[in-house]
Amino acid sequence: MVKRESGRLMLESEIPAFVDAVIEAGCDICAIGHDCYVLGDLEETDTAADELDRIGEVLGDRDFLLLEIVAYLRSLGRYLEPGPSPGHWSDKKSALRSCMSKDDTLAFEAMAERILEALRERMRRIFPTH
Repeated sequence: MVKRESGRLMLESEIPAFVDAVIEAGCDICAIGHDCYVLGDLEETDTAADELDRIGEVLGDRDFLLLEIVAYLRSLGRYLEPGPSPGHWSDKKSALRSCMSKDDTLAFEAMAERILEALRERMRRIFPTH
């Protein structure tokens, strides 16, 4: 996916349409905790890359709506809680975790923490607190 700068900013009122469009593109969008979300797994986002680019072009930049998007996803029940026993938002995710080995689960949790920290760092760069 290539991020294009259209100059347009997504409106908060467009968040439901954004989430619906991502789901229709074949991605399993969900929040992780209270300050991050993912569009879907790697295979889903690779398969839907062109459609995700189109969604970004049409709706514009949404980075500044991160917490609002997360809150909306959580209101739909589409979220996972980071930690040793992540919560789940669908039976499919629960079934996937139940067939993961302890090592796989630990590796997944470590990866999720790295992703969260990278996103937090990006947010700190975009929105400095000084």
